[in-house]
Amino acid sequence: MLRQKDQEIQHSQEASHAFKQGEMHLREAEVQIEHLQKDLEGVRYSNDVLLDRNYDLKQELESLTSHADLLGN
Repeated sequence: MLRQKDQEIQHSQEASHAFKQGEMHLREAEVQIEHLQKDLEGVRYSNDVLLDRNYDLKQELESLTSHADLLGN
């Protein structure tokens, strides 16, 4: 009976250790997800800024092309 009790204690300790390891991996994954979400947010913001800048440059190009056409005629 003592041997069985020792085995149960050993099994309980192993299960507790495995559980703690699982929790640690879960926390690491959650932190990584947070960082990736922040990176994604930054990329989206950067893309929006670039799209706005691209639109402004297209408008400026159209204006300059129109002006050049007027001067060329």
